[in-house]
Amino acid sequence: GAGPRHSVGEVAGMFAAIPTSTLWSIFWGIFACEVIYLKAYYILGFMAIYKNRPRAYQWFAHLAGFGILAQGLFSYMNKFNFLLFGLRLTSFVYAKFLRSRLQAMVLLPFEELIV
Repeated sequence: GAGPRHSVGEVAGMFAAIPTSTLWSIFWGIFACEVIYLKAYYILGFMAIYKNRPRAYQWFAHLAGFGILAQGLFSYMNKFNFLLFGLRLTSFVYAKFLRSRLQAMVLLPFEELIV
């Protein structure tokens, strides 16, 4: 089967000493943390795009970096987690890039318009 039963079944196969009810509790706890993380991730991502400020991209990059570390812990469970790890790594690098570009633009001298 697909979905959570498959994931919990794979983990149960690796850690037979842990009761299945405990694995389900861990699964739902991690799922709740993931939902909270994704809400913050998208809010900060859209905020960075909307405000277009280096600080907003920095916050987003920090949150994406945290997601990379957290996803790295779970990437061994199945292939989809590895894909998410790669996508989060890409968003982290791109946020860092956009922040550096915005900072470079702020440092450029502002030329007055000659009318």
